Amino acid sequence: MKNFERAIENMQERAEEIEIGDVELQDLIDDYRLAIECLKIVRGLRDLIA
Repeated sequence: MKNFERAIENMQERAEEIEIGDVELQDLIDDYRLAIECLKIVRGLRDLIA
């Protein structure tokens, strides 16, 4: 899961460096940001259960 999260964060950083005019691309980046937040929640819940 860490590799997936790291890959998403790297994509976000690169995307933020580029001026984005394409709405679909912006939606995709927003989805990746949401995925990161979900992974953080899942990781937190997993730590609570463990």
